[in-house]
Amino acid sequence: MAHAYMINIPNNLQFVDTDNVKAMTSNVSGEIRTTGNVDYKGLIGFLYTLVSVALAVRFSLNLVRLIYKIRNGHCLKHKGYNLVLLEYQVNIHSFMNTIFLGVNDRDKQFDNDLIDHELTHLKQFHAVDLIFIEIVQIFYWFNPLIYLFKSAIKINREFLADAGVDISSDGLKGYSDKIINYAFSNNPINLASGFNHSIIKKRIIMLKARRDKKMKMNKLFIMVVVVISTIFAIPSFSVGEPDSNITQKEAIKAIKQINQKVQFHNGSIAVLLTYTENTRYNYDTFVYITELISNFGHSTVPAMEIAQIVFFTSRECDLFNEIAPLIFLHNSGPNDVYVDLAKEASRARTDSEIARVKQQIEQYKKESEYTSIDEALKNQ
Repeated sequence: MAHAYMINIPNNLQFVDTDNVKAMTSNVSGEIRTTGNVDYKGLIGFLYTLVSVALAVRFSLNLVRLIYKIRNGHCLKHKGYNLVLLEYQVNIHSFMNTIFLGVNDRDKQFDNDLIDHELTHLKQFHAVDLIFIEIVQIFYWFNPLIYLFKSAIKINREFLADAGVDISSDGLKGYSDKIINYAFSNNPINLASGFNHSIIKKRIIMLKARRDKKMKMNKLFIMVVVVISTIFAIPSFSVGEPDSNITQKEAIKAIKQINQKVQFHNGSIAVLLTYTENTRYNYDTFVYITELISNFGHSTVPAMEIAQIVFFTSRECDLFNEIAPLIFLHNSGPNDVYVDLAKEASRARTDSEIARVKQQIEQYKKESEYTSIDEALKNQ
């Protein structure tokens, strides 16, 4: 026979069944052990944030470097655009409305083919494409398609810029030689348009083909549409509470509002709030259970018992959501079969144990007087 002990609670006396205390202690121990598991979603979220911040810093530094070049170089006007002459050697490149020339190129004529190539970049706003894909990469760096599209965009921009150059004076071979000569001077700034040796072969092949410029523009437009569609079609993950649609703040507010309608036994609303404030998930389960208490609390098992069951079944929320209506609809007491089933659900860990609980739930549903909360409320 279970022993009973008297506990002094302000303004109330409460008898505690030691069997229930042992069961509660066992469940709490199991719950505590689960907290030692690695929070993989939190770790993934941390890594995602770390990489995104690093990419954002790199993007910002590239912008700062370009601004520094403009402010410290000798700026001239050329065909309506800025031409910045630098005091050191650098590959010809452009960004927004500015072309950058190194010290070895300062004595060359400004109307040569390479300058015209960069002017085409400026006229077609190719820097906007680069900025767009860099910003997208900051948030979707984990998507391998981003890097494929980024490479494709860079290549297509060079094709379009080559198509805008009049090579009739030097001929195809002369222009190709100029491209090859610049292939060994890589531009270190990713945001700028420049001559990159990694795509030289493809550019020369395209020059020989001399495909229609309009067709190239159509390809670029289609590619941009595909990039945008693919990126936003892939659902992004969020780092937060994975098992709940209700925030902790909303759950606590709902419990306090319900407490104004129902007098809980022995101040157990404080216990319920304590569980909610110290539990990281399943706030929707707490709100659900307090709503049931609000409707049936005057004639059901004490709220303390229910609060304990909710806390212990947080890992099997779906099971408890099916059992809870049975507890409340049939005025279950502390030793009722439905309460015992809820406790069994809280201890279920293996697939066979969970399957057995589900089988019992279905059996009790068939024997139940009511099949839903709404039906029971109509008969109140």
